[in-house]
Amino acid sequence: MTEADSQDAPAPSREQRVRDAVDAWARELVDLGGRNTLLWYRDLTVGTLDLTNAHPSGLAMLLAGRPTRLSTLIREPGSLADSRRRARAIRAKTTELAEERGIAAGWLAVGMATWSAPDASRPPAAPVLLRSCELRPRGAAGEDFDVDLGPAAELNPVLVHFLASEYGITLDADVIADLAMTDDGFDPTPVLERVAQTCRDVPGFSVQHRLVVGTFSYARLPMVTDLEAQRDTLAGHDVVAALAGDAGALAAVAARPVGQPGPADADPSTEFLVLDADASQEAVVDAVLAGSHLVVKGPPGTGKSQTIANLVASLAAAGKRTLFVAEKRAAIDAVLSRLAAVGLDDLVLDLHDGATNRRRVAREIALTLERAGRVPRPDLEAVTSTLLERRGRLTGHVQALHAGRDPWHVSAYDAQQALAGLTDRRPAPRSRVRVRGAALKALDRTELDALREELREAASLGAFRTAPDDDPWFGALLRTPDEAREALEKVTLLSQEALPAALSVVPPVLAEAGMPPAASMAELGRNLGLVGSVRRTLDVFSPNVFDTSLADAVAATATREWRTERGIELGWWQRRRLARAARRLLRPGAPPPDLHAALELAHRQREEWQVLAGRGARPALPAGLDDAEHAYLDAAEPMTWLAERLATTPAGGDLAETDLGLLAGRLELLGERTTSLPVIPRTVALRERLRAAGLEPLLADLAARDVAAQDVGAELELVWWTSVLEDLAVGDPRYGAHDGDLLRQVAAEFAAADREHLSAGAARVRRATAERLVATLDRFPEQAALLRAEAAKQRRHRPLRDLVVGGPDVLGAAKPCWALSPLVVSQVLPPGEQFDVVVFDEASQVPPSQAVAAISRARQVVVAGDERQLPPTAFFTSAVPDDAAAGAHADEPYTEGFESVLDALTASLPVAQLRWHYRSRDERLVSFANQHVYDGSLVTFPAAGSGQVLSFVEVDGRGVLAPDAESVESTDAEVAEVVRLVIEHARTRPHESLGVIALGLRHAARLDDALRLALPEHPDVAEFLTAPGRERFFVKNLERVQGDERDAIILSVGFGRTPHGRVLHRFGPLNQAGGERRLNVAITRARARMTVVASFGPADLDPTRLSAEGAKLLREYLAYAASGGELPVETVAAPAESAADGGRHTSLGDAPQADAPHADALLGDLAVRLRGQDLQVVEQHGASDARIDLAVGEVGGPLLVAVESDGPGYAAVTSSRERDRLRSEQLERLGWRHLRVWSTDVFRDPAREVARIRAAVGRASSAATATAAPVLAPVAPSGPQVQWDGDEPAPGGSGTSAGQRVGPRPRVPSGLPIDDYTEADLDAVVGWICSDTLLRTHDEVAALTRQQLGFSRRGSRIDAAVDAAIARVRTGGGS
Repeated sequence: MTEADSQDAPAPSREQRVRDAVDAWARELVDLGGRNTLLWYRDLTVGTLDLTNAHPSGLAMLLAGRPTRLSTLIREPGSLADSRRRARAIRAKTTELAEERGIAAGWLAVGMATWSAPDASRPPAAPVLLRSCELRPRGAAGEDFDVDLGPAAELNPVLVHFLASEYGITLDADVIADLAMTDDGFDPTPVLERVAQTCRDVPGFSVQHRLVVGTFSYARLPMVTDLEAQRDTLAGHDVVAALAGDAGALAAVAARPVGQPGPADADPSTEFLVLDADASQEAVVDAVLAGSHLVVKGPPGTGKSQTIANLVASLAAAGKRTLFVAEKRAAIDAVLSRLAAVGLDDLVLDLHDGATNRRRVAREIALTLERAGRVPRPDLEAVTSTLLERRGRLTGHVQALHAGRDPWHVSAYDAQQALAGLTDRRPAPRSRVRVRGAALKALDRTELDALREELREAASLGAFRTAPDDDPWFGALLRTPDEAREALEKVTLLSQEALPAALSVVPPVLAEAGMPPAASMAELGRNLGLVGSVRRTLDVFSPNVFDTSLADAVAATATREWRTERGIELGWWQRRRLARAARRLLRPGAPPPDLHAALELAHRQREEWQVLAGRGARPALPAGLDDAEHAYLDAAEPMTWLAERLATTPAGGDLAETDLGLLAGRLELLGERTTSLPVIPRTVALRERLRAAGLEPLLADLAARDVAAQDVGAELELVWWTSVLEDLAVGDPRYGAHDGDLLRQVAAEFAAADREHLSAGAARVRRATAERLVATLDRFPEQAALLRAEAAKQRRHRPLRDLVVGGPDVLGAAKPCWALSPLVVSQVLPPGEQFDVVVFDEASQVPPSQAVAAISRARQVVVAGDERQLPPTAFFTSAVPDDAAAGAHADEPYTEGFESVLDALTASLPVAQLRWHYRSRDERLVSFANQHVYDGSLVTFPAAGSGQVLSFVEVDGRGVLAPDAESVESTDAEVAEVVRLVIEHARTRPHESLGVIALGLRHAARLDDALRLALPEHPDVAEFLTAPGRERFFVKNLERVQGDERDAIILSVGFGRTPHGRVLHRFGPLNQAGGERRLNVAITRARARMTVVASFGPADLDPTRLSAEGAKLLREYLAYAASGGELPVETVAAPAESAADGGRHTSLGDAPQADAPHADALLGDLAVRLRGQDLQVVEQHGASDARIDLAVGEVGGPLLVAVESDGPGYAAVTSSRERDRLRSEQLERLGWRHLRVWSTDVFRDPAREVARIRAAVGRASSAATATAAPVLAPVAPSGPQVQWDGDEPAPGGSGTSAGQRVGPRPRVPSGLPIDDYTEADLDAVVGWICSDTLLRTHDEVAALTRQQLGFSRRGSRIDAAVDAAIARVRTGGGS
């Protein structure tokens, strides 16, 4: 086909793509070749144990179903030693496969079939019957074993499949297997004979009687069969089709809605969380409940298991069925233990290793059916009401403090910070000018910034260099330089010419007229004007007009209305007489147009003149009146011009009314003090803008205080911010009436209500599932009858697959979650969708071919994992012990990674990220991985106090390079050191769980053997090292530790030097692709401490010889461990390099430089004040983005108090639970005493907050001294709320016996008032009471606490304090 033809060919259909993918997946899974021990069995050096010729009495006991000692079966000493070695290897491999893959691989093979296979290199050998077999070591060193067989036998399913597919022979496996179970016990002979007879036509077929214990697995065959059975239906599943590469399916799953973002805080009535969840975890639950497919990225310790537990419970409450799949038993246990902690483990049908015990499964389901009707309805109305009200008040506080306010778009917090910063300024601004009302509303930030720049410019020009009293021009309204020039000219004219001329001419003229001396130019003008007015009157009337009063004449010539308004009554005759007399006073010529007005004016002039000149004075015209008027006008005109422009000065612009003596002086000053005159035009516009903004008084204030140009902007800022804050306080009582103590009480009550709401979540989930189960039983009684009948059987129980078909609805309602390994899904479940949601955990280790079976059984897919941890590997799926596997796969890469279902779906599905890291009790344990692997994306928390949590032990480990080996592995010195450290830990820290991780397989095996051989010499630690339980001691290679965690981890590198001291720079799995992912797993397993043991240090590794990323990361981590957990500034330098450059390492807890500007002015000021109280303060303490604002302790002592404000970081957290409870509880879990300071309190009364913090430090120090407890040891959680991934029970066998309390009673005195006890005191007493592990009600614990504290009577404050302490201890939040 040409290239053009291939381009024109139609794209494969969705169905064809899925069929092609099914073929590819089946090829990956096919395991019917020489490596399948169920068809091609062979005796191994250590991997098989032949019991065919075992002692008859012991064999009879074993086949009868009784646990039998290996020494009873094999009695010859030499053979017994070899058998013990074989048993030890088989047990190790079966344990690994059960824990790591969920495969039950330990079997007793009964009968061995063979037939002719001409093309094979060796004859086939297939076990006929399989009976589960457990090898349990006896004694500390495992010197003997109990061999215990399961109750039922099954026909080899691979043999059955092979005979059917190759020869068309159908064997009824259940019927034939039942032939071996007789009333007299187990007899395999009828089975072996039936199989031989049925297969007699198979060439060379025969059955040999053999009894062999070994590891046999047929997990892959059912998966291949399942793919074939669903070949025609898988295309209908979007996610399966997306994995096959269909474009339409990829678009469909990518476009599937995640759900609209809801409120930051969930409605309590619809929230069914049963464990604490931070915001990122809640987002996962919400998205899945909304129906979205989802990839959940969960780096180590970020609460992935807790999220899945919450998801299972929430889905169950919503009536949805969940298929939970994970290869590792630890991953299943991590989820089930969390559900068990809240009493919901019976929601889950645990089938991780398959449904081999059919009777147990049937009875567990029947028990659930019986319990359904006995679940009460929880009453949470009061709790919900309190939760909503308190949560609303806290949210209201955040809004009041941080919401941007119109029209300024700033918050109260912004104002407080700005004012705090201004207060710290030197010199600090002090203006008391305030702006209010409409002027403030109009003064937005843009306008303010412009005013500030203009104010600075004006100040720099000297506008405020002189005070108003010193500058007669201050405030003058001169808009242009020309006006300023003209003003100076007019001042000069007035002071030197016009005013002296007027004063020399006008007063003599007025004196001649009989006028008294004038005090001001205005008075001169008025007097001069009166004289001028008289002159105009005398132009109309004769001088006699002023001889007598004209009042009667004025009235007589007026209108009737005028007289009526004034109450004057004159008769006609009288009016006529008076008017005639008035006309006789007129001068010859034309009469005035209005005689009444002219007479009225003359009357006023006469009265005014007599007021000025005295009673009886008669107006007269002096000589020189014209000259006087001209002189006056020459002075009045420039004075009026100046008055308009000086009106805004402090002295005002009324020059005319100014005393003539003062006027001359003012004009002299105006003429002399002209310094500011050039800049006045520049400030006029500014003054007008300030006047409009209500800020004009600021100019006078700045000038009066002689504020420097560089400081005027700060003064303006002070005025504006203060005014804004006052307005906010008046307008919003949530801020204005802020009460810090009350708000802290609200926060405490919210936290208590939220804990109670979450604690009740399990009861609500149980009620919801019980209601649904009862309704389902009513609808499908025949299904219930089937399941109950199955539970009543004693034997021959039906396979679970049949029960799924016969009772799907009741099964789904009774057990809404099923937990399986993906490798056994095809064995347990029939094809088709039986679940609503499938959830994968540790999905980075599951290849798509092994995931399809689980995906196809649910409509919705959730894939959780971490692509930066272990990838899938082919090597460890082999069901034979390691030594045999190594030989069988010598031609394969050490660990060859395959694409995981996590990788495959990350590019297709929506992705959610978990960010909070909870596992490590000190962030130094995870900070290296956070920086180097996760790019600093994890939110980690520092621990209180100090202490070594990370140590490096270097030994002189040397060895000879073995033939064909690439490196010196597992030196005697390193093995001995690890054994010493393990024994030391078991003796000194038996309460802490421990795990040992080796980089290589051989080194792990040597460590395990060395510890086993050391036990007889150290019997006191045998229980610690051998006790069973979820947190039991382990030794594992790094390929097996994903999903595991322990309090303490010893990481043994295991590669040594040559006899000459050389390091070969080859590190096994770390040199392979993805080696850095493997190391990342190893270094993130510890909760409390990590010890690294190696035969070389970082300085011994040459960076130029390290090409693999894993090897480079190892060198950097060794340097990090050697530094005790310091985070390098850039890259980790080898010790020699570090010494050469001065050791440029900065500790995780180092404070910022003292001279560095503090982002939070209030906290910066608070830190300074606390240091002034002789306290040690570290600002922004921690290594991740979510640092502690202020870490405080006594000088020379540990940091114990975490002081945190309600700043932007607090406000940015939209979840009230995370913001106001989870963070503080997490810090308290790490040993801190958490103290919330409200920024408004710090702003208004910092001294009070300093005193409160000082007191808290004192209490914390006293409590630490009194309890003498390690800072990093958290209170063991007894409640569900904070059982994060880092919270696990102590290893079995090393805990405290029931009824015996841990340690002596805390040194807390009794008989004090309740307020004198700190939270740490109360927590210590409650924790001690509960440490005996006996079950008690809340009231019983409270009564014992009151008794220990000497309270004979109860009170509301006593009860509240004790109840709060019990809640803290039970939720793991006690200090």
